[in-house]
Amino acid sequence: FFFKQKTAYEILSGLVGSEMCIRDRFTAGHRYYFEIVVISGSIKIGVSRKTANIKQAFSDGNEGWGIYNGELRHNSNSSGKKYGKKISNGDVVGILVDMVEGVISFVINGTNYGPAFTEAQFKEGELYAAVAALSSSDKCRVNSPQPEDQ
Repeated sequence: FFFKQKTAYEILSGLVGSEMCIRDRFTAGHRYYFEIVVISGSIKIGVSRKTANIKQAFSDGNEGWGIYNGELRHNSNSSGKKYGKKISNGDVVGILVDMVEGVISFVINGTNYGPAFTEAQFKEGELYAAVAALSSSDKCRVNSPQPEDQ
């Protein structure tokens, strides 16, 4: 494990700004799916490399890929390509991490919005589940990921 881990996989108040919860590791050659249940607030959701800058939200740098407010985020803290829909309280956001084909996709409340990011580098190394909350009242729950072939 690395970065900040919250107990029982529930992320509550106190995970703000540049802090992230990254617990699960995804390895090359496998496909994974995990879900984030947004309880309240505005949360960036996705994956990052272990080398992501912990002084900023994971998707603000070039080592993180995520969705926030109906936009894709990678190497930007202010804007991104429109994708999916704005995420609201109660939404379930699924993240498909395909480290065989090199594709990351998002599913919101059962609707798969298709490939969000396609990069050869996703076929190598490791990626980690990541969330970044923007205020102290933001809350979410992580449903633990499993590889496709287990």
